[in-house]
Amino acid sequence: MKLLHRFLLVSVFTGWAGVASSMPVTIGYDLEILGGGSFSSVNTPTFAVVPQVGPYELAVFDIVSMDFVLQSLLDPGETFDFEPGGVDRFRITGINESLMLDPLDPFAFPLGISFIAATPTPAFSITPLVTNPGVVPGPATFALVGIGLTGLGWSRRKKE
Repeated sequence: MKLLHRFLLVSVFTGWAGVASSMPVTIGYDLEILGGGSFSSVNTPTFAVVPQVGPYELAVFDIVSMDFVLQSLLDPGETFDFEPGGVDRFRITGINESLMLDPLDPFAFPLGISFIAATPTPAFSITPLVTNPGVVPGPATFALVGIGLTGLGWSRRKKE
């Protein structure tokens, strides 16, 4: 007997390896069933929750090519129903990095997920896909630039 369970998924990230000069941001998520069922559908966050401009990309893992294959473009708040029988692995990408979603924040990107479950609570994992948007100049950099420009202005004034 297959049971259909519907959950609000809040990502749980258990660690981060390495330290970068600027904070990594989330640009997507990989979700995978570890046992006890399959994913039946996914619902992306609404614009009010995550102010994404433009669609998300939904890809399903293809066992033949051993890669993710694009299935659909989803607008914020849109639901996608997977094929009958569900899928055991999929990826959501296209999250705008300017939103600066923290990969350690479990509430940054709440997904609605439903399962076709062989057990009351299917086990699954969620892995944030991150990018490092680059080094953002800090206050000390601005201070040094300001001091340099002041020095240039002062030396010019002395010459005149």
